[in-house]
Amino acid sequence: FLKLYINCNRDKLIEKIEKRTANMIKLGAIKEVKKLRNSKLLPKSSANKIIGVNEINQFLEKKIKIEEVKKLISIKTRQYAKRQATWSRSKMKSWINIEREDVKSWF
Repeated sequence: FLKLYINCNRDKLIEKIEKRTANMIKLGAIKEVKKLRNSKLLPKSSANKIIGVNEINQFLEKKIKIEEVKKLISIKTRQYAKRQATWSRSKMKSWINIEREDVKSWF
């Protein structure tokens, strides 16, 4: 087995997260959260812990504006990505660390 850890430049990662968040909202995330709300799931359900659900719920309750929703989702996603990277660095020490841009050179 060839074990590769693909690292992504932090600035590029933040840019991708922000684009993905905006696209997620554009493609119907608010509609999905409305459906989730109508499904009568228990408040402690794991589905309600998904990044973005609480933020969109706050928007639907008119507590925050859509730009704040995007900002909060991006922040939480960046925090999650950082936790993943920290875990990966400690658990994948023996793996070959390459930058995302260099992936094609390995195949």
